[in-house]
Amino acid sequence: MKRKNLIVIALVLAFVLSACQTTGKKEQSSTTDSGKVIYTSFYPLEYMTKRIAGDIFTVKNIMPVSNSVHGWEPSAKQIADLTKAEALIINGAGLESWLEKFKDSQENLNIIDTSKNIDLISGKEEAHDHEEEEEHGHEEEAHGDHAHEEGHNEEEHSHGDHDPHFW
Repeated sequence: MKRKNLIVIALVLAFVLSACQTTGKKEQSSTTDSGKVIYTSFYPLEYMTKRIAGDIFTVKNIMPVSNSVHGWEPSAKQIADLTKAEALIINGAGLESWLEKFKDSQENLNIIDTSKNIDLISGKEEAHDHEEEEEHGHEEEAHGDHAHEEGHNEEEHSHGDHDPHFW
């Protein structure tokens, strides 16, 4: 009986390990040899573009995933890589603050602004309006000075007139 259990465990283990194996051939087939590269400005756009472009283009994200899109700027090498790209897909709406310095010198680069033709939410609106909460007639309850909002920095950064977080 022990021998039978050992055989079953060995087979299951072999099956699991073979499923985890990767080959270089599979990774090579996911990129194209055509040399056509599309860059994106941050990960959600890279994810979407890879699914649309398929094997026709190689899609690369200009910004490392570990970085925040707020305040990040590309290196000189990354800008040089962008000049060779077929297109740069951006969020737009002021999210890529580094782009203003860059795009004037790149008249041949096709920049695709995904915020174009989208009704953006005004960035001037207050995200958290507590006036309505205070009008519920709870004067006898002591709420303090909204202590639950301490350290609340969800919307402390500014992008100008419109909120670029439309995805």
